[in-house]
Amino acid sequence: MPWVDDEILELARAAVRPFAPYPGLGVDIIRERSTGKLFVLEVDSRGFDITDVPRRGAPIEERAPYHTQFDGLAGIAKRLIDKTRELAV
Repeated sequence: MPWVDDEILELARAAVRPFAPYPGLGVDIIRERSTGKLFVLEVDSRGFDITDVPRRGAPIEERAPYHTQFDGLAGIAKRLIDKTRELAV
């Protein structure tokens, strides 16, 4: 995988744990440059991803390929299907 940061992934997993029933959450995480400390800015369930917003400099996709990373879109689709089937009783 071209982009993997285990520390960020661990923090993201911890941040979404309270929201377990909701599939496809987005977690905005930043790293303080001077200390390397990570911060969660928000957990987003609206379906809008800030990476869709044009940015200055290199596109975010070059740093974190969210469409293909960890089978991203297919994984979200599968989770949504599973959750829909679970709730459609």
